[in-house]
Amino acid sequence: MKKAILEQVHPLNNESFIVRHFPNGEILKPRYPWHYHEEIELLYVKGGQGERFIGNHLSSFSDGDLAIIGSNVPHAGFTNEDTKEISQTIVHLRKAFFDNALLSLPELWGVKALFNKSLHGISFGGEDKNRIGQKMEELLHKTGLEQLILLLSILDDMVKSKHRSILNTSINPQKINAFDKNRIQIVYNYIEQHFRDEIKVKDVADQLSLSESGFCRYFKKTTGNTFSSFLNQYRIIYACRLIKQTNESFRDIAFKSGFNNFSYFFRVFKKNMGSSPSEYKKKIEHIWEKSPLID
Repeated sequence: MKKAILEQVHPLNNESFIVRHFPNGEILKPRYPWHYHEEIELLYVKGGQGERFIGNHLSSFSDGDLAIIGSNVPHAGFTNEDTKEISQTIVHLRKAFFDNALLSLPELWGVKALFNKSLHGISFGGEDKNRIGQKMEELLHKTGLEQLILLLSILDDMVKSKHRSILNTSINPQKINAFDKNRIQIVYNYIEQHFRDEIKVKDVADQLSLSESGFCRYFKKTTGNTFSSFLNQYRIIYACRLIKQTNESFRDIAFKSGFNNFSYFFRVFKKNMGSSPSEYKKKIEHIWEKSPLID
């Protein structure tokens, strides 16, 4: 198996977890490459059929899938253009969430044990798969404490599930090069602070004391992504959040997301999401209307 790529997940506003929803899995086509990240991942594939690649495990799923993947465990995207899933919902739990003293409370021992077992990769089937998956979709409609409470309920359902399978017999987390991780974190912190402004490669390269060309080579080798693509993805994720949570015009959203040229924003959005901003908003609204958990 080729070397896994370190993925830098894009949390916003220092949140302890981030929820993302992709109608028709558009942003994940073609299949996301072999990668790993510090965050624990909860993944719900609604409908469709495909393959799981987690650690040393390879298997197929049908009628969607629900899985939890531990911190630094190499895996590949579960879907591609042939999967024909309805949508995907992904929750990334940051280290601040799963490495918290609260998990020492007796009431959360089960969740702590779940996180430890997630290093093997766990899939869920039976009635639990879609029931828990629907609750993950409902996270999109919650904020603050209500969202956190619902997430804890989801984790508790996973703890109590009678329809779960351990995918790897041995633990195989990827060892993160601390030096590279710290350097990429510096880049991420800079983007987080300045993504609304014009960012020049030289400004970021200076943060690592590298030349522009040296920085571009280093970033591509370490993350598997070009810096410009990484920055655009961050901005588009932020734009998607504004589309889902506000009624602002797409031009205002583009500007607030760091795009000074609306035509360029439109092209980048469609490239990353597979649809225009207006089409994306309609799909999101359609999913919300169809959700059985919405009041």
